[in-house]
Amino acid sequence: MRYLLIIIGILFIGFGIFGLAHEYYPYKTETNVAKIGPIELETEHSKYIYISPLLSGISITAGILFLVVARQSKS
Repeated sequence: MRYLLIIIGILFIGFGIFGLAHEYYPYKTETNVAKIGPIELETEHSKYIYISPLLSGISITAGILFLVVARQSKS
């Protein structure tokens, strides 16, 4: 149980640091515009996911709390 808490805490801290370092997470989507016989026309759109600094801070805090609880647990 202790090692699981440590892994979860490290993951939360990692996600929080990533969120603070990158305010936006970009990804691309492809859509079919037209299909005429064997010819296909596709477009590629760039989209972004906004990562809140508040959410990143909460994630880092939760990760630290997981590590503190893991340190205090005996098993």
